Amino acid sequence: MAFLKNQKQIESNWDIEIGDRKNRLVFIGQNINKEKISANLEHCLTMLDKLNKDT
Repeated sequence: MAFLKNQKQIESNWDIEIGDRKNRLVFIGQNINKEKISANLEHCLTMLDKLNKDT
């Protein structure tokens, strides 16, 4: 039933050869500090950019 209700949206992101092309990172828990997690993830991306520029 859920698929039928969302079929249009699901199929709009579907590729015949590789399927669903989305990646999601999900955090489940209580009292999660969203700002700290976001800042740490941004820091990782910044460091990755710096590493890629050095190569």
